[in-house]
Amino acid sequence: MSRSTVGTPALLDQHHSYFTFALVTRTNSGEYSAQSCGTNANGGARAGDDWIAAGGAGNTPSRGRLDCCWRGWQYGLGAADDFFALHMIPYVTIPRLSLGPMHFASFGVLVSAGILVTYFWIAFRARYPGHLFLDRVPRQEHRPGSEKKASDLCAWMLIAGFAGAVLLRYAYDPAAGFRYLGIASFGGIAGGLAGAAAFFGLHRVGPRERLDYLNLVASRFPIGLAFGRAGCALAHDHPGIRSTNWLAVQFPGGSRYDLGLLEFLFLILVVGLFLSARGRKPYLGLFLIPYGLFRFAIDRLHENPPAYFGITVDQYASIGALLVGVWAITGVEKRQSAWRTSAASAARRIL
Repeated sequence: MSRSTVGTPALLDQHHSYFTFALVTRTNSGEYSAQSCGTNANGGARAGDDWIAAGGAGNTPSRGRLDCCWRGWQYGLGAADDFFALHMIPYVTIPRLSLGPMHFASFGVLVSAGILVTYFWIAFRARYPGHLFLDRVPRQEHRPGSEKKASDLCAWMLIAGFAGAVLLRYAYDPAAGFRYLGIASFGGIAGGLAGAAAFFGLHRVGPRERLDYLNLVASRFPIGLAFGRAGCALAHDHPGIRSTNWLAVQFPGGSRYDLGLLEFLFLILVVGLFLSARGRKPYLGLFLIPYGLFRFAIDRLHENPPAYFGITVDQYASIGALLVGVWAITGVEKRQSAWRTSAASAARRIL
């Protein structure tokens, strides 16, 4: 692939751990010539004066335009797509850890760690007044019952979320059925919200408290999801379309986007913003709206995504996330408006 750019042009030919760089020049007539000069993988220099020509070898370029082109060759597999190998993310995997008869994959370990960290963090924050918006409060101001209620809510949301994640996965490949157990993050979110609704109904949680607890869970949920997406990035189970972008990953069959990695990077940003936030924040809406927009945007990076009536599964789910996020924010705004009205009325009565 050619890229019209001014700078040091190079043709990278990688074969059996040997790298060759070539100066590529295009003449005014459109012909190419290249002078090779490279180094091997061990750093030993190899000078070369031979010319690699592509139609018109030996033509002396006059005021020719420099083009930069890297051609990647897979180890012993022949030519693959052209890509800017030196600027891409390497393909990194972690082998399974075996302890006797037990085997642990990086994905399962990271997902389990994310669940535990998120669960105990939410339960800890629920112990104190002001936990609903993560206000800083003294340790001695303990709120009895809040920790247990938040823990029970997390358990309900976790079980229902797992069921939803498995069910929505069926929509991506109905022909496969449930022969291959998989999970979908949007299904987990939808199932978790359904589990929360059931919990609130059975335990008679008031309308005001419902959004409070959902905001509490949403404030730390991106941490657990980030752990899971880190596992996806290491498993490389969400390959996207081919690309030579610097965010592409050097997959064995050619460079392409790793959508699990892209979402992990997005979630790291969200986690940083949420952890640094203080005061009253509608975290459920502040998570679902940007997350829905992000997933809708990167859906075009999928390769042949399943679609129904011209709309993909992720696009349907993204729209749903946006609607729930808007509802959550407007619900908090209505509550805060009601609080301000009540406070003003009380002040008028006193005065």
